[in-house]
Amino acid sequence: MEACAKEIASRTLRMLIKRTPVGVYPTGSGRTGGNLRRGWTAGTIIDSGDRYEISIINPVEYAAYVEFGHRTRDHTGWVQGKFFMTKTEIEMNRMAPKIVERKILKELERCFNG
Repeated sequence: MEACAKEIASRTLRMLIKRTPVGVYPTGSGRTGGNLRRGWTAGTIIDSGDRYEISIINPVEYAAYVEFGHRTRDHTGWVQGKFFMTKTEIEMNRMAPKIVERKILKELERCFNG
């Protein structure tokens, strides 16, 4: 089960990194994008008895604003959220049972076939 948790976390991290938007700034502004994308990390596995947990975090201070949206600087408008984490979570919840089933079948095959 630990291997299943690691694989699901790894896939989630890959999908999140791909989906995370990168800021585009004017040439000569001295700013570059990609800080949010580079911020993703996975924590250690926690065995809480009936399940394994791995935290996937992004400590970049504005991550939640990009995910869920925010007001504009002059407070007259709204910037829509990108929902990259939400979309990834939904997709992984759909994929996880198949990943676990495949891992279990592979392990059973290894046990019974030597």
